[in-house]
Amino acid sequence: MSMKKLKRSLALLLAFTLVASNVAFATDGSTDTSTDTVVETPVASYEVNVSVNQGTGGSVSISDQTVTDNFTKTVNSGDNLEFTLNADAGYEVDTVEVNDSSIEPATGTTYNVDNITEAKSIVVSFKEIPKVEDPAIQAEGESSLAETNPEESNICTLQVYFQFEDGTQAATMYNAQYEAGQTYEVPVKPLAGYQATVGGIEVTDANLTGIVNADTTMEVVYVAQDTTYTVNHYVQNAGGTYDLTAETLTAKVGTVTTAVAKLLDGYTSTAFSQKTIVADETITIDIYYNLVKYYINFNANGGSYVSRIVANYGESYVIPTTNPTKTGYTFGGWYDNSGCTGTAVTGSKTVTANATYYAKWNPVTAGYTVVYWVEKVTPGQYDYKETVAKTALVGSMVSGEGDKSYTYFSYDSVATDKNVVVNADGSTVVNVYYSRNTYTFTFNINNSAASIIINGNTYTGSNYSFDAKLGQDISTLWPTSGNVSPQAQVKRFYSW
Repeated sequence: MSMKKLKRSLALLLAFTLVASNVAFATDGSTDTSTDTVVETPVASYEVNVSVNQGTGGSVSISDQTVTDNFTKTVNSGDNLEFTLNADAGYEVDTVEVNDSSIEPATGTTYNVDNITEAKSIVVSFKEIPKVEDPAIQAEGESSLAETNPEESNICTLQVYFQFEDGTQAATMYNAQYEAGQTYEVPVKPLAGYQATVGGIEVTDANLTGIVNADTTMEVVYVAQDTTYTVNHYVQNAGGTYDLTAETLTAKVGTVTTAVAKLLDGYTSTAFSQKTIVADETITIDIYYNLVKYYINFNANGGSYVSRIVANYGESYVIPTTNPTKTGYTFGGWYDNSGCTGTAVTGSKTVTANATYYAKWNPVTAGYTVVYWVEKVTPGQYDYKETVAKTALVGSMVSGEGDKSYTYFSYDSVATDKNVVVNADGSTVVNVYYSRNTYTFTFNINNSAASIIINGNTYTGSNYSFDAKLGQDISTLWPTSGNVSPQAQVKRFYSW
């Protein structure tokens, strides 16, 4: 006796009524098209009214809300609408229609309505999962074995879950009842980039088949498959164009690429973004490497200017053979350190980093002038005495010396110039100073009864003295008879 398929279905109608708004009409009922005032045309909008029939069989998730009764949403013209259907236990999605045309889910139980530019009617139907699965449709009026004789029936439930490796749902669960010993046949939906497996064994047929002898639960796990993607490395050459090296990498569908920029000396890589691996889609990531420019500088250390060299990493350059010049010096070569020690750098070099070379200079002999001065009677003032020409290495330092002898004058080492740099142009002058000799005058009154009174001070014996330079006026310092007091009764002051 054949089994009659139970056709109990619950139609859950979700009516999304999209109504265009913001259209103005004249008072006579006609559309107002007046152009007296220029008004910016507003963006058309539509109201989405979501209603769930009796709230049984399932619900709809839209805009992060679960709709079991009524929900209204307004969208702008051109917007996209996404919604997810949630079947209750024992129910599954039956049909989804937009303007009387069926649509397929974008992924799993998620549906999209793109580019809304007119009112639309969306109707969703849920149906109860049948209790008994029988490929053969029984004749009208026949009953199933379970209905006619439950005591003699042995009904088994078969549940098949379709999920990804992370446990998320890949397709709607299959739930059906069979008589013990009955053969089942469950379609396995192919998913691009994934291999359906049961118990770790690949499913190679379009259907799962077998015999039900007891309540059975099965899991069909969709395992992400390896696929390849390409990383293009574009390396700039000396001519400014790019040389391509392609790299093929492997990753599983649904994962993110792991492209890595190469570390190339003398190059900087541009920023790039990783991509998610999608089945049946060509994934390419482009990474560009640009040459770094380096600067080769020449520090002439006071000599004539030498232009720097600009070159890319790995290029060659030649140390200049045309030497700079500097008055009073001969060029001693280029060195890679500011102290100009070690060996001079010559010939061809390869660019690996910024570099600076320093010019070494060897001084030549240059003349300088030594001027001798003798002090005037007035302190701090001098008279020119003579000039002597001398020579020394340019850049060296020279000092004045007391190498002359002048009567009544002594060499003044404090006032004389010290550590004067010899200029290459012969302009260096060293001043040597001689001060006037100082003489001390001491006066002995040679009379114990007499004293010298001068400038308000009284002196006895040989206590009075003063110092004076050659040529100095000492008339106010020299004691005369008028400065000697008192006059002796027997002897009078005569002279010094």
